[in-house]
Amino acid sequence: MNSIPELRRDVRYSNTNRLSESPGQGTCLRTFTCCWPSHWKPGKAEICSGPFLHCDAELAKQWLSKVRVIGETLKLLPPRIAPGVLETVSEALYANRWLRTRYKDAKGRVSQKRVMPLGLAQQGPRLYLVCRYETGGERSFALHRMSAVHAEANVFERPSDFDFERFDDDGALAFGDGTLVHLAFSIERHAGHHLTESKLSKDQTVREDGDRLHIAATVADSLFLHRWLYGYTREMGDVSKEVVVEGERGRRG
Repeated sequence: MNSIPELRRDVRYSNTNRLSESPGQGTCLRTFTCCWPSHWKPGKAEICSGPFLHCDAELAKQWLSKVRVIGETLKLLPPRIAPGVLETVSEALYANRWLRTRYKDAKGRVSQKRVMPLGLAQQGPRLYLVCRYETGGERSFALHRMSAVHAEANVFERPSDFDFERFDDDGALAFGDGTLVHLAFSIERHAGHHLTESKLSKDQTVREDGDRLHIAATVADSLFLHRWLYGYTREMGDVSKEVVVEGERGRRG
């Protein structure tokens, strides 16, 4: 008999859509909570405090091959991360240690950076580290573009003004700068019906008009939003965006 937390530690950061096993690797528990059987779901305190429930080990192992997290975009193969980078980054993030890294951006420019690691995010097959510069301002960096990293012995006090969830909600991880817009559009009913089930935002409104839906919502303005709108070019019309809050977030490196 194994405890669920022990099994959870065996779930690794996966380059596929399948939940898989690998000792010593961790993953974001929140991502997979909805995929657990109902009696497996612990609170945060239970996850951190140790065994909270015992179950049949074989059935628990089988469960990892029974659930998948499916992306909504074209499946891509994972980029190569240099040996030791993920381990060092995770260690520095966990212990609030300053991190030095050699980084090549999307334009091929190489630079040395000293940053304060604040959060790690997985987007499809890629991992991004959200950091704060010594001079202030957040930015996210792709781990596969780091050729060398070093965690200093020096520790920092985690900034009380940084909220990782808010950072994500503001669209900063979707190539945005925190700008919020009031988005309005009409869309053919067959193409937009899923938006009546999975809303764009809590304040979304929907008005039915024959075979079309008129939808309005407050969302983060980002490259992801622009790509999403472009994907519905044929089905959408009357698209408008009005800035609600100007962004101040840093973009990706």
